[in-house]
Amino acid sequence: MNSNNLQTKPRKRRTGIFGCLLGFLILFGAAYVLSTILPDSWDMLVAPWAHSISGQPTLTGTWTGEFTSSSGIQFALYLSIGRARLPSGRYYTPRNLGAMIDGQAAWCDNSGRHAENIPIGGSVPTFTGFNGIADKVHSTLILAGQTVAGLWPDEFDGRWTGDTLTLQPNLADWDGDNTVSTVDETAESLTMKKRTQSTYQELCKN
Repeated sequence: MNSNNLQTKPRKRRTGIFGCLLGFLILFGAAYVLSTILPDSWDMLVAPWAHSISGQPTLTGTWTGEFTSSSGIQFALYLSIGRARLPSGRYYTPRNLGAMIDGQAAWCDNSGRHAENIPIGGSVPTFTGFNGIADKVHSTLILAGQTVAGLWPDEFDGRWTGDTLTLQPNLADWDGDNTVSTVDETAESLTMKKRTQSTYQELCKN
């Protein structure tokens, strides 16, 4: 065999382990860049209802509506819904509950009672809301610390579609201190629209 042929024959590169390492570094770098530049990118998949993509409507924002209890009490309700975060700043998404919501509520009734700045909690199943629809929206008003006694809109379950939020109110009797009791009283379905707090205030005046 000619020694010249041995010298000119190309050598095979060991690309297996180095190729995998390079691919890992590229993937890690891309994930780091995305998490730094676009911190909400993953949550757009987990909770698409909280992020407007190409201008689509979101469940987050301010909602206003009215409903009447079975005994004839008329309520106006205001909800300001946000996407809940942990103290670390990361979005709050416990596995057993779904993507969590937070925010504030206010309500008034036709007897002159009103409650303002009420913290709310709730959840929406993960990976729902891509098409502007979420069939299972749960929210609850946090009564601890509230001093207005009597019949309260306590929890809501319903459906979100675009600019309409349809909820079924559950009512409770709050003593204005630390005890909440269930009641037999029911309420009609509540249809809420994306409106500002000033719309809610006008409803209370009327």
